[in-house]
Amino acid sequence: MVKPHYGYAKTESAVKRKLREYKKEVAKGNFETQDSYMLFQDYCLDWLNSVYKNKVIVTTFSERMRTYNRYILNQPIGKVTLNNLTQKMIQKHINSIAEVSVNVAKIVLFLIKSSLCYAYQADKKIICLFKM
Repeated sequence: MVKPHYGYAKTESAVKRKLREYKKEVAKGNFETQDSYMLFQDYCLDWLNSVYKNKVIVTTFSERMRTYNRYILNQPIGKVTLNNLTQKMIQKHINSIAEVSVNVAKIVLFLIKSSLCYAYQADKKIICLFKM
């Protein structure tokens, strides 16, 4: 969510000009949101509880929470802020999990992909690294 922006000028036309310039900057993505500095593990947990929980049955949700607790919470990828998370970090994390279990790696990738794409769609200035 972008903080309110206040602009002042001597004339109404100057205020409108400043507003247009501000909207252009926002459209370019030059303003970061508060959520950009949120840790990925915190954002993912928030997404699980507020969005994903309402779309699946209880057993599926509890399985995904177990996966989150084991493979995202307190892991190196979970401790990265959203604005610093890169595709390379995600791939490295998925590769390390895939060495143990490909199926678990697919589930972790689903959690990462879905939460990041939701952040992007919710206008949180996060780059969606995946095609939906």
